[in-house]
Amino acid sequence: MAASSTSITVSRFTAFKSNAADREQLGCKKIPGFFLMKLKRGCAWRLRYTDLTGKRRTATIADGELKPEQAAQVAMDWRQKLKDGIDPLGHKQALKDAEKAATDQAESEQYNTVGRYFDAIYSHFQHAHHRNAKYTLNTIRNNFGHLFERRMDGLKKADITAWYNHRRGRGIARSTLQRDYGAFKAMLNHASTPADDAPAVLEFNPLHRVTLPRMTLADKDEERQRNSTRATHRDLFSTDDVEAIKRGLSLFADKVRDQRRSSRLHGKKHLPDLDDVAYAHWFIPYTLIAWLTGMRPGDIRVLKWENLEHNRFNGQTSLVFTPAKTQDKGENPVQVKFPVAGRLAEVLEQWREQLGSPETGYVFPSERTHGPRNKKSHRTPWFEVKRLGGARDDLEFYSFRHNFISELVARGRPVLTIAGLVGHRDGTMIAQNYLRHNEQDSADVIADFGDSIGLDAPPRNGQEATA
Repeated sequence: MAASSTSITVSRFTAFKSNAADREQLGCKKIPGFFLMKLKRGCAWRLRYTDLTGKRRTATIADGELKPEQAAQVAMDWRQKLKDGIDPLGHKQALKDAEKAATDQAESEQYNTVGRYFDAIYSHFQHAHHRNAKYTLNTIRNNFGHLFERRMDGLKKADITAWYNHRRGRGIARSTLQRDYGAFKAMLNHASTPADDAPAVLEFNPLHRVTLPRMTLADKDEERQRNSTRATHRDLFSTDDVEAIKRGLSLFADKVRDQRRSSRLHGKKHLPDLDDVAYAHWFIPYTLIAWLTGMRPGDIRVLKWENLEHNRFNGQTSLVFTPAKTQDKGENPVQVKFPVAGRLAEVLEQWREQLGSPETGYVFPSERTHGPRNKKSHRTPWFEVKRLGGARDDLEFYSFRHNFISELVARGRPVLTIAGLVGHRDGTMIAQNYLRHNEQDSADVIADFGDSIGLDAPPRNGQEATA
């Protein structure tokens, strides 16, 4: 029979586990530093040794349920590693790290396809951190759904070029495709970024350096035309525009009141009488606020009475809010503090009184849910106002914002002041898009310049110029 590798017999091992006190040790006379230690719960095989740097170490090498001969073999393996110049603890940690890496890799692999990552991870991230998550996710799904079965790390430039050519061929604007592609790349960036102690699914974004194809001559012509159209929309309302809007709002109010009279006359007496109120329809004060403040429709839609803050020291009331467009951008989103004065103060006061003078809640609540109105709820009455007033078909509701900015620019107000009122962090966008020169002013400048230098017309028909 082969000699035992340890002096710890099975009987001693069994008795020790049953009777030993906490932290008591059962040593081995054959293997230096090898012993069994009693713990509060069970036992553990341990080994004391000197590591490769000369430092004394004690390591747990096996569970206390392992038989003495098996544990002794582990101890001898550790000592052999020391002789071979291998740090056993470091080797053990390396094995753990390799096992964890393999596990992480296996977990990452199951999410490597575009669609699987989109559904299982990115959708939840978007809904948790972004208010426009639904829009972003629909953009990705509608544009890149054909890639959902593909591995993310296998995406190529050719995939994006083919997608771009197909969409452009269907008449989709390049600027729209740039935005859509940006949303897709953002998802791949997310997949390649570790977060919350979870490993990244991708080592790197395979499309990080992939850009859209260069603009063609047709693209450039289209872009110039689009910029020209945008510039037109950012102009001040013409006199005809203003009159058409005013006329449309007045006729719209008359129409709503007529319809209410008819309803009350035909058995619906429970409906409120609209003849003695300031505004026949919520859309009218809604439009006036847009006209007087330049607020985005989305910000007016979620405006609350709590956003009205009164400064008791100077008596000034202000609309204080964070634009929805910038709420999720950075740690310090832009906050607007818009003075409530003049006609704006009258509109808000009249509308508040008409609603019963509420202190809290939405300024334009839904009659059904009492929450904010649907984001498209202003479109139908706006179309009707334009139709009744004879306004241009291409006059967008968002034009009230453009008109507000253009009006202040035309009056020479400081760009930074305007930026603060409309919720811009700085005046860059206003300077680029609204500070356009006045052509008549430029013509007058050139005429004055020509007169100031006194150039006479050149002689004609061989005549000499007079001195």
